Amino acid sequence: MRRRSKKLITILFLTYLLLKLVNFKSIFGKKPTDQKPNSQNFKSVQLITWKFTNPNWTFRDLGSEPFRNCPESRCFAFYSKNILYSPDENADAVVVHGPNLWYAPPKRYKRKPKQLWMYYTMEPQRLSHCSSHYQLADLDNWFNLTATFKKDSDIVLDYKTFRNWSQIEHESIYVNEYKARRQKKNLIQAIQDLSSKSKKASVVWFVSH
Repeated sequence: MRRRSKKLITILFLTYLLLKLVNFKSIFGKKPTDQKPNSQNFKSVQLITWKFTNPNWTFRDLGSEPFRNCPESRCFAFYSKNILYSPDENADAVVVHGPNLWYAPPKRYKRKPKQLWMYYTMEPQRLSHCSSHYQLADLDNWFNLTATFKKDSDIVLDYKTFRNWSQIEHESIYVNEYKARRQKKNLIQAIQDLSSKSKKASVVWFVSH
């Protein structure tokens, strides 16, 4: 009886170690949202800079979820799997967040003729280059598309949006504070109070409704 118990304990212990050492993904495969479909109709979009891995920033989900409201339903997003965020040769498109790109694409990189590269940034030009390892000139003729807040971009992004305060979630504390202040003083007085705190010329707009 003791021998059987020891044998069983040994088997369980070895099984535990095996499961610890083996990568589950290599056995069961990647998650469906992180795996490119085998169908050639899908177009894979790789996000190679670390900013895109922030769950509170732009691409919150992978797979086809980010393109749910897009008229083109064949796109599929995935993150880089390596620590250097290097591009995947098989990706149909590569999206780069400019301020977080700290290296120039290697010259030995085998880029497919139809692979598209997009330079994405919401920062002004002087803040869009954060690396001392390369010059912006090194990126010439590398990107096919640009997505910025500038009007001459291929895709123009809105830096901010205006919304009705009554429709903003989790902001009731600020709305109530503003309403309380508005009741105590008129609009002109509120603007004068705010502008007097700064020597710089500024315009403050209050939209009441």
